[in-house]
Amino acid sequence: MKQIYLVLVFTLFLSSPVLAEGPVLSSPTNPVKPVLPNQQRVEKKVEERVETQTNNQAGLTEKLQQTKEERLTKRNENIKKYSQNLKNRLLAATERLKKIIMRLESRLAKLASFEVEVAQYQQELTNIKESLNQVELQIANVDQVVIDLLASEEPKTSFEKVRELIGNIKQSLIKVHLSLSELVTQLKGLGPVKTLSPTINPMP
Repeated sequence: MKQIYLVLVFTLFLSSPVLAEGPVLSSPTNPVKPVLPNQQRVEKKVEERVETQTNNQAGLTEKLQQTKEERLTKRNENIKKYSQNLKNRLLAATERLKKIIMRLESRLAKLASFEVEVAQYQQELTNIKESLNQVELQIANVDQVVIDLLASEEPKTSFEKVRELIGNIKQSLIKVHLSLSELVTQLKGLGPVKTLSPTINPMP
């Protein structure tokens, strides 16, 4: 009886589904996903996060670079426009002063025809013309100063130089105008010709 019982138990053990099916193996149609240890999963997440941050940083850097270039282009355009407008105003002022000089030259010529001694006044007028010529040379140099400004690594400092140059030119034009006004005052009452007055403002 005991032998029969052992045989029966052994038969049931052999017919068990676990032993009958054997070990589960992976196949191309049913791959078994490996289970990563905790440390490997953490490292993978860190790598993914670093990659994402790197991509975001690269995109932000590119955007900032584009913004910087746009600001630089806009700044250069504003500087060119500002300097050109000022240059045009300065040139217009010199033209008005030239007209006053021409009228004074005509006035001196008429006085000389009446045998009025005008040599002193002619010399003063010659000096004024020379001063105005120097101012015109400074105005002509504005373009080069602006070019140097746009190529400068310190645009703020260069821009101050442009403003300083413009300011000096304005002061020179004012001095020329004052000298012409003084000359007109000196010519009043000389000879039979009615004197003129330089009422034109040198600056617009």
